[in-house]
Amino acid sequence: MVVAEPIERRHLVVLADDLIWSTRLVGHVQSAGLTAVPARTAEAFSASLPRAAGAIVDLTSRAYDGLAAIAAARDAGVPVLAVGQHDDLVLRRNALAVGADRVLAYRKLFDDGPATITAARYADRLRRFADLVADRGLAAALIGVGPDLDYLTGYRAMPLERLTLLAVVAGHPPTLVVPRLEEAAARAGLRTEVDIATWMETDDPHGLVAGLVREMANVYRGVAIAVSDRLWSYHLLRFQAALPDASWSSVTPVLRDLRMIKDAMGLSFKL
Repeated sequence: MVVAEPIERRHLVVLADDLIWSTRLVGHVQSAGLTAVPARTAEAFSASLPRAAGAIVDLTSRAYDGLAAIAAARDAGVPVLAVGQHDDLVLRRNALAVGADRVLAYRKLFDDGPATITAARYADRLRRFADLVADRGLAAALIGVGPDLDYLTGYRAMPLERLTLLAVVAGHPPTLVVPRLEEAAARAGLRTEVDIATWMETDDPHGLVAGLVREMANVYRGVAIAVSDRLWSYHLLRFQAALPDASWSSVTPVLRDLRMIKDAMGLSFKL
């Protein structure tokens, strides 16, 4: 049996036919530490999609159909950031309707372009991880402080006794559970938008997470949960007490599959 090699998605493809806009967009991608491949025609854009980790589409060109380009990227499984005029609300709305992950005005992108592009990569990484959690038949994945949390969100939390944990429940947006006193640090440290649930010193944070899992998964018996290898046993034992009917496993195989498809964030070389 021949096993297909995983596709390494190596770059962000930038579709813009105007040379000035293309140069500026490519520059912002490179400033974010990523590799950019410029395309000025629909044909060149389509040819770059199979190995693209993401795409940026300039909506204002008359040389190609920006909405069709977005749809082509989504059909190829490539996340799309679209950019256009701030006052063209109809076009921006249509871009979202055909599959753009975000649509920004030019000024917004150029004011904080590298941060916006980096956030899009982490958002896509979280989305693909959530898809894998669901595909494995897991009700949830619980990611404690450590390199896995950093990889998924960019947040390098301090390894403290108080519970900080990313709960990824199948079919729902991820939730970061943090002590109330550390909420500001969490919001500053996250590299993409993530829902945050806080707990006070008198609360039961393990019960809070167990409640999130049961409520979001809509099950009350037999849930399958994967946890990160760096999650402290102190926390794991309390989760097991709060979810006595759950089955437990390591999330490492799921993360390994996620890392097999390289996104542009994970590469240290240029094409």
